[in-house]
Formats: sequence, C-alpha cells, structure tokens
Amino acid sequence: MSIDILNWVLDPDAAHGVHLAGPARTWTMCSYSDLATNAGRVAALLRGYVKSPGGVVSLTLSEPQDFIAALGGVWLAGYTASPVAAPAGFRGHSQYVGHLRRIIKAAEPAAVLCDVGLLDTVRAVLQEVDLPAAAIALDWTVAPPPTSCLRSTPPDIALLQFTSGSSGQPKGIAISAGNLEANLEAIHKWVSFSAEDSVASWLPLYHDMGLIGSLLTPATKACDIWLARPEQFLRDPMLWLECLGRHGTTITTAPNFGYAYAARKVQPEQIADLDFSPWRVAVIGAERVDAKAICDFSELTGPRGFRVASLAPAYGLAEATLAVCAVIPGGAGRIVRLKADSLRTGSPVRIEAESRLGIGRPSGSSWLSGCGPPVEGTRIIIRGEEGQQLPLGHLGEICVCGPGVARGYQGQHHGSTTTFTRDELRTGDAGFMLDGEVFVVGRIGDSLKVRGRLLPAALFAHDLAGVAVHEAAWLGVHEEGRSMCERPSSCWFMRLAVCVCDGFGDEADVAVVEAAEVLAQVHGDVVAAEAGGDAQDGLLGSGAGQAAGVQGVDGGLPVDGGGGLAGEDLGGGDEAAEFGQVQEVVVAGDELDGGQVGGDAGGGVGEQAQDLAAGDGSCVHGLLSLRG
Repeated sequence: MSIDILNWVLDPDAAHGVHLAGPARTWTMCSYSDLATNAGRVAALLRGYVKSPGGVVSLTLSEPQDFIAALGGVWLAGYTASPVAAPAGFRGHSQYVGHLRRIIKAAEPAAVLCDVGLLDTVRAVLQEVDLPAAAIALDWTVAPPPTSCLRSTPPDIALLQFTSGSSGQPKGIAISAGNLEANLEAIHKWVSFSAEDSVASWLPLYHDMGLIGSLLTPATKACDIWLARPEQFLRDPMLWLECLGRHGTTITTAPNFGYAYAARKVQPEQIADLDFSPWRVAVIGAERVDAKAICDFSELTGPRGFRVASLAPAYGLAEATLAVCAVIPGGAGRIVRLKADSLRTGSPVRIEAESRLGIGRPSGSSWLSGCGPPVEGTRIIIRGEEGQQLPLGHLGEICVCGPGVARGYQGQHHGSTTTFTRDELRTGDAGFMLDGEVFVVGRIGDSLKVRGRLLPAALFAHDLAGVAVHEAAWLGVHEEGRSMCERPSSCWFMRLAVCVCDGFGDEADVAVVEAAEVLAQVHGDVVAAEAGGDAQDGLLGSGAGQAAGVQGVDGGLPVDGGGGLAGEDLGGGDEAAEFGQVQEVVVAGDELDGGQVGGDAGGGVGEQAQDLAAGDGSCVHGLLSLRG
C-alpha cells in the first residue's frame, strides 16, 4: 500500500498545508510542518495520561487546526481516534451534553481530548456514565514538547466513526488503517489526484466526508487545503467560491445542498471577476442530487469558466470508510427518470427519459443521477429480498465488498437497515446498476405502500398527484419515536425538519413535496428544502449533510437561539411568509400507535404530538399533510 495515513506527520511539507478561513474572507496558513510539530506534542500529552495501547481517544475540538494536530497525535501515539462534534453546532449546552453523553457511552474511550472551556463538562459526563477515562484539555501553553516523533505501533482500529447520536442510538463504526489507506488510494485514483491539486472544503471534520474526503485525501498527498467551518459557509458562500475562482483550488466536495445554496445566495455580479477554469472536480455526495439545483449552479458559474464535466456525483457511506462509487470527472454525468410503475424490488427498472447533469434544465420530477462505477477494489452486488443476486438493471439492495468495508459496529446494534455480514456490507439502500453505473433510489425502509405497491419514498411524489393538499411530508421512523410538531413560522419546512429531528434523531427521513413534484429529499437524515420554487434558503442535515444541518442533527446549526443563524439569514423573508400559516395538521398511516395529532394556526402541536409513537415505536410510516 503506497498510502500512509500519517505521512503528512512523519514526512511533513513546510511549503504546503491548511489555509484556515478567518474574518472578512482572510486566510491563515498552517503548514504541515507546524501541524506535525503539534501532533508530536499531542502524542506526548496523551502518552502521559493513557497507558493502555490501542485505546480510543475521543476528540471534541472547535478549531480545525487543533483537531487536525490532535488527529495526527492520536495516531502517532498508537491510539484510535473518535471524532465528536463540537458544541457550536448545537442549540444549547444541554443538547450538546446529551449528545456527548451518548457518544462517550458508546465509544468507551480511554481519554477525551477537548477544548479548555469544555474540560468541566467532559469530566461531568465521564462521571455520569461511570467511565474511568482521562479528561484532557488541549492547552498549547502547557502542552509538552514533541519529545519523540517515533511512531508507536499502529492500533488495529484507526478510526471509530459515529453515524448517529442526535437522539437515536449512536453507532460507532470500526475502521482500520487498512480500510482508510485502501479507500484513500481508491479516491486518489478516481480523481487522478496529483501534487498540483488543492482542495476547498467547508465540511465538518468530525464527519466522514469532511475528515476523509476533504482532509486526509489531500493531506496524504501533501496538497494545500482551504478549510472553512460550516457556519462560515452558510453566512458567506462566496468564501467557498473564492477559493475555487480566485485562489485556484482544483477540487471540492459538498452535498447537493451546498451547490444549491450557493446558487440561491450568490448573484452573477458577485463572481464577475472570478475564474473557475482551474476547477476540475466538483464532487457531489451525501444526499440525492437535485438535477435542477445543479443546473442553477452551472448556469451561475459557467460564464466564469466552470465546466459541467467537472461534476462528479458519488455514493458512499461510513460503513465502507467513505467512497463506494463515483462518476469519473471529465464527462457529463447521466441522469434518468424512471417509469414509476417499474419500481418493484426484484424487477427491472424502465427508463422514461434521460439527460445529462448540468446540461439543460430537466422537466418534471423524480430524476435520478448516476453515481458512476465502483471505485477501485470495490465490488457492488444488487440483491433481492431473499438475498439473491439480481441481474443488471433490476431494483434491489446495494451490497458492497472490498477493502474499504469497515470491520463492523462497535457493540451490538439492533434495528439498523445497514448490516455487516461475513463477506459484504448490506447498505440498506435501494438501487440498481445500469451500463456499469450505480443509481441509488433511497433507503429500503423508506417506502410508502401505494395501491399495493411498495414505492421508495424518494420517488413517491408521482403517486401523490391526486392528494389535495398544499404540501406533504412523508415520515419514516425505525427506532425510537418521541415527538413531531409544527408551528407557524416563516419557513415551516425547516421547522418541521427541526422538530422531527429533535424528536426522532437522525434515524428520521423527511421528503418534502408539492403535489406531485419532489422539491427535495435525502436518504439517511433530514431535509429542509425550497417551497414552491421561490428563492428561499434551506438548511439540511444528512449523512454528510451534518456538514451544514438544521438543529438536532449531529453538529447541525441552530435555526434560532444559541447564537445560530436566524431571520433573513435563513431566507425567512416575504417569499416564505405565505407558507407560514399552518391551519391543520393531519397524520395518516396504518402503523401510528400513538395518540391523535392536531393543532391550529395559533400554536404548535408539540404536546399533542408527544404521543405520536408512544406505542412500541418500532415503525411509524405516514403522511403529514400541511394545509395552508
């Protein structure tokens, strides 16, 4: 294996490093040499506290440069790193403490390395969960010198990556150094990564797409990284675009939301002096691609040199380390619209229309973007309900084999649709392969029975043409369900996402539709989307959407309170007001075990909705219809 996850520490490059975003679009350079020195200091610090080799060290650090150095120090000292979201993304202290408690209880760390201001909180949480772990503040004024940069024996597990924990049970994925190195090698080959490349990112480093895709991928090639925090991007998306159009970065990775958000917030005259011609790879991951939103982005940036051939939709999940399949940059990605009556598990799908991503505005709804062929070393099998391998072009469960598939979950986890078997990873995602390319339809558990046919939630809008409601949201809950509520606001759809996420955790899935038109959807977590096509802004939380999420998602940004963005920053202007008066909330479904849900425009329905899933909570599927 030619990749070493620590080569940026063991053989650092003083001429390259991480550019950190500051106020007023300023940047501060932190070289790999400086990061390596600080990683050595962290290793020395940890060795003074943690004696057992290979233990887990949880990292909850607010500043990116601290987190990066700590990550290198943990690995240098021979421990397993477990990233945890910092407090800034949470609505308040109590919400963060609850999240931290669940993660630490699941991770069972030997130590927690945190900001100085969090030390008392971490100590209290460790005492509460009765763990004999060391609480260590990362204070550079007293941290020991890097007495030795000799690498300890690498741990069997390099990374304990969590995928949940907002309200549901957090799942820690055990990822070995071999898994990481194999996936990094595959990513390098996929995008033809070279020493001349540089990466721009605003994704959080505790998340797999930010950590592996936007940090380790360039760092292991000693390439420059331009790094902003999610809240910086949300306040000023020009910060991201200037990296690509002024500073000459060549690669970026973002969820569909990031491209759509920039297209809505940035005006053509703002980028008139930018040149995007060096930008050669625009990865789109973590959520379903909205072809219309990507077309908006291409129309904005195309006159300034952006090429649609740079668009590279990708599919992956933390259980496979990160990347599973991806469109090869340089060719226009394929999008298809399927005949809805062909969406039966085990049956062949039939294409109704076909186009290219970013080229022309597709008409109608329910377009699927291809996610390219499997990355090197990865094999994808589509299986039916009985586990049988299905022919090409048939809809079934996406199963993954290869060196990137993680060791499994730490501890026992029940009820998850993603499972590890002896030979492969069963993702719990529905999809099919067409001409060697993978198309992801959505989560298998997220389906709605329509006229006797099980329809994936991501594409169910076709069958709602006759529903006489202004907007509708389908809900699916697979583990605990506690609350769902809605109250009048300037952006009801964001409030809905927040409330559902707060109550159900990121095991909940929300798809927002207007009549038969799917406005937005994401498999895995929560979506907040445009309503009615007006120029409004949505914040989302998702598999990587935790990168810039609504409150309640791991590290998601507060919608109001807690110092988060609010008011017009969230697009809550006049355009959204017409959607704000919710007069009736109707919940329908044959598995709603709890009480009745109702409300009026004068107030929320939170109290009545507390009993929505007061039964066994094992499965709640329904339609939430909002009549305005």
